[in-house]
Amino acid sequence: TESQYVTWLADSHPSWPMPTWAQSGPVAWTMTGRLGAADEALLSSDGAIAPWAAAPSVQLWIYDHTNGLLASSVEDSTRFWLTNDDLPIPQWEWEAFGVHVRNVLFGSAHDPAVHWHVSVHNDSDTARDLSAIVILRPFAIYKGISPICTIGMEGKGRLRLNGEIFMVSSTPPSKSGVGLLADTMEAAMNGSVPAEQEITNAKAGNGAAVWVYPLVLGAGNEAEIPFSFPSAPGVSLSRLPPFAKDTLGEAVADWEEATSRVKLDVPDDLVEQGTSASIGYLLLSLDPDGPHPGP
Repeated sequence: TESQYVTWLADSHPSWPMPTWAQSGPVAWTMTGRLGAADEALLSSDGAIAPWAAAPSVQLWIYDHTNGLLASSVEDSTRFWLTNDDLPIPQWEWEAFGVHVRNVLFGSAHDPAVHWHVSVHNDSDTARDLSAIVILRPFAIYKGISPICTIGMEGKGRLRLNGEIFMVSSTPPSKSGVGLLADTMEAAMNGSVPAEQEITNAKAGNGAAVWVYPLVLGAGNEAEIPFSFPSAPGVSLSRLPPFAKDTLGEAVADWEEATSRVKLDVPDDLVEQGTSASIGYLLLSLDPDGPHPGP
């Protein structure tokens, strides 16, 4: 099966960061998106994201050039929470090499796009020479394969996948490349990118890509990296505006309005927040053709 193949990959390459479920861990995820949309974006407990349920997953790792080490989000040391404590807009944070990696994933309020905003904070009193490694692999969030047969860069900050624009950023990477999975992982593990700019026939569906962002951060400094994805297969990103901070504010305002129509007034704040969060996720599951379970 697909999950057995990914488990075999994990067993054969013990140094590779792999999905938690490929290493006998649990399958745990949450979702986010836009009110009234038919598809939801997924976030797994190991920090991988997918703009729709069957899409290949994207993850950000941190590479330490001084020591030649790679760090990824680890489930038991990553903190997750909901925006404003009760909206279906997940945020998460993890730490590596003296920096905090903070993330938010949400659906655009007005456009068919999913936005992922990453900020890397150097909260220490020591300068850091690191890189953010953004990797796309043919692993679905929910225990399976999402084949990548054709993949390539389209200019700076745009990645085309199986014939469609899949990922864009208004902050282009310093280096980018695509390759078959094994070559891509070898490059990423060394803080670099595979050699190719396009692959047109990955017969096994094992295409992958890496973008590298240098993080030369002085004490107390931070870097921000925004990414946007189509919210569903076949959706065009070509005419969407670049990510802006007010995009998150608009999404928050939309969800606050939708979830505030029903209020439960009890002494326990956690119960109130839980009720509001449940309303949000019920609304997220309400598709144009009716409610549905899961993404």
